[in-house]
Amino acid sequence: MEPLSTPDKRIVTAVGAGSVLAFVLVNYGTVRTALQACVEAGHGAPVGPATGAGMSTGASTFVIPATARVCPGDNGPTGADVALSMGATLPTVVFSAVALLLLCRFLWGAARPGLHSPVTPGRLRTLGWFVLVAGPVAEGLQHYFQYELAGKLLGGADFNGQYHAWLQELQMDFPWWCVFAGVSALVVAKLLRIEVRMAEDLEGTV
Repeated sequence: MEPLSTPDKRIVTAVGAGSVLAFVLVNYGTVRTALQACVEAGHGAPVGPATGAGMSTGASTFVIPATARVCPGDNGPTGADVALSMGATLPTVVFSAVALLLLCRFLWGAARPGLHSPVTPGRLRTLGWFVLVAGPVAEGLQHYFQYELAGKLLGGADFNGQYHAWLQELQMDFPWWCVFAGVSALVVAKLLRIEVRMAEDLEGTV
C-alpha cells in the first residue's frame, strides 16, 4: 500500500509530460492539415476507368489505384468541407487525448497513493472501458466522415452500392489493439481490486 519512491515518481512524471508534449506536437499538424479538407478514400472509392484515374496496361488489364486523394478545387474548401474534414479528424484526436489523460491519471494515482491503493483499480477500469468502447467508435466516425467528405467533393458520388464503404473500411482497419488493451486493463484492474480487498481484510484482522 506504500506509494512509489521519489525517483520512480520522477520517472512517471517525466514519461507523462513527454507523452503529452509528443501528443500536442503530432496532432497540431494533423488538425492544421484537416483545414485543407483533403481526404483519402480507399476501399470502395470510385476511382478507375469511370474517372480516368486508372492506367491501362493492355487489352484485358487495367490497374486501379488503391487509394484516391480528393481535395477541393481552386476556390478552396467551403465551410461544409472543413466541417466534414474536422469530423474525420477530431474523433481519433479526442479519443487519443482522453485516453492519454486517463492513463496519466492512473499513473499519477499509482505513483502517489500507491499501486495497491483503493482508487487505482477504479481508475484503471475506467481507462479500460474507455479504450474498449470509444476506440472503435472513434475509428468508425473517422471513416464515415471521410467518405461523406469524399462524396461531397466528387459531386455526390455514391460509395455505398450494396454495402456502406465506410463500414468496409472499418472492417479492414478495425482497431483490434483497443480490444486487446481494453480487456487487458480490465483484467488487471480486477486483479488489483482483489489484492486491495485482501489487504483490507488482512488489516482488519490484524
